[in-house]
Amino acid sequence: MMLNRTQRYRNGECLEVWAELTTSECLTHGEAEGVIDEIMARIRSNVEKIASRLRELGYKFGRPDGPYKFRADGDYGELDQAEREWGRFPKLVRRFYEAFEFIDFSQHDDQIDQGSLRGLGYYPQLYFLSLNECAGSRQEMFRQVERDNEFMSRLMLERGEPWTPDVVENFLPLGPVASNNSLIGFTLPSTGIDAVCYDDGGGPVMFLEHLRRIFDCGGFPQLKKYIRNDGLRNALGMPDPQSILERLAHDLEPI
Repeated sequence: MMLNRTQRYRNGECLEVWAELTTSECLTHGEAEGVIDEIMARIRSNVEKIASRLRELGYKFGRPDGPYKFRADGDYGELDQAEREWGRFPKLVRRFYEAFEFIDFSQHDDQIDQGSLRGLGYYPQLYFLSLNECAGSRQEMFRQVERDNEFMSRLMLERGEPWTPDVVENFLPLGPVASNNSLIGFTLPSTGIDAVCYDDGGGPVMFLEHLRRIFDCGGFPQLKKYIRNDGLRNALGMPDPQSILERLAHDLEPI
């Protein structure tokens, strides 16, 4: 009997099935929905596991109401409004925000620079703004472009040189930044199942690949840098990042 894509995904063909879904032009609605259902169930499970293990380690979360909040089933009015105003989200991102109101694994200021977990929360990647926070971040982006345009307009006028103002991009900022400090997020509208969320010089990275890299490192990709770099590890005072990585990443669901 031939297995459908959701069954194949559950049997371990995660990479192969997702590649088919994001490249095929003749998918049925059910094929994509079933796989995305499975992906979101695994993401929820992984987020809960990592949060629980961090609490056991004594990690202090920076957000008083964090580290995450599930969205109530069917409570999608805010999300529907965001898509009407900003443009359609990639299907996987839409489902992500149907599942979560926010995720914030940033570290409390009282702990980030001291103790055995010092530096663990630097540049958090399990960090996704609420839609309200996305709106605020978008507005700040627009204001910054306007300020830059005003400055350049005056400067180029004084020089008598031609200049074209920057266009404000319709962008959905998720919250974290890539290694080159560019915002991670999406140009809207996006009609695909998945989409590129950043390119830090190593090539475009899709949203699901971004999440895979996060969970492969137990939620904290910088742990691998600490493991490889003796000087950085010693400077942070983190005695055993390898054991922390193994504990956080153990038995997480592959996506």
